[in-house]
Amino acid sequence: MILRRVIKHFREQEWTAIFLDFLIVVVGVFVGLQVANWNDQQQVRAQEEKYLERIAVDLRADLNETVLVSQNAEWRLSALEAILKKAGAAPRRTYVMESPLANEKEHFTVREILPFQSDDPYAANMAIMAARTFVRNSHTYDALVNTGEFQLFHDQDLVRRIQIYYAQVEHARGFESNLNKRLHAALDARHRLGVSMPASITLDALAKLVESDIQLKAELQTLWFYTDTHREFMADLHDKAKKLITEIEGRNK
Repeated sequence: MILRRVIKHFREQEWTAIFLDFLIVVVGVFVGLQVANWNDQQQVRAQEEKYLERIAVDLRADLNETVLVSQNAEWRLSALEAILKKAGAAPRRTYVMESPLANEKEHFTVREILPFQSDDPYAANMAIMAARTFVRNSHTYDALVNTGEFQLFHDQDLVRRIQIYYAQVEHARGFESNLNKRLHAALDARHRLGVSMPASITLDALAKLVESDIQLKAELQTLWFYTDTHREFMADLHDKAKKLITEIEGRNK
């Protein structure tokens, strides 16, 4: 229709009409492109929101996981504390970590450790080997990394905070590998003394072994330190996951 009109105007040399027809075509194309771009952006934003909703679901699973792992660490830490105290070998509750290259010192104080309680007289022997590790809930994050779709997100600051969180998750999981080595070393030290993991040995009897055996004492003290650090890792991940969930779910409110 417009093409026929333009040809007619050309034949009749109606330049003003030709200009107006040209303007109508340009404006129409421009508006059409803008509408198409707007639709594309809306689709990208909708996809972004879906991904963020799924990340929030994964983070909530992480929250539950940190609680379970923390409870396990608390159980192990309280048993170790009770055994070492009774053996007169309780570790220091405050210590300093130094970084000579950076000329910095970090002071740490161990948080409260709950008293060990159980109706089972042999529970402490099992408790010091109780080991639950963090299960990483990162299906959505991994999919975004693998497909490269993170670069399409509008809020890149939020993307960076999500990336930092999952980097800390990996750091915690790497620490757990070292924790497992300490658990096995503590088990080997008890095996050497004839005590298996399911052995019927009381807390008092374990304390006497620790008191008399320097290697077992050192292994349990080291395991105590690793367990407390594990507990702090989980507390930190719990706080960060909670903040990310609040930020993600509060975006459209």
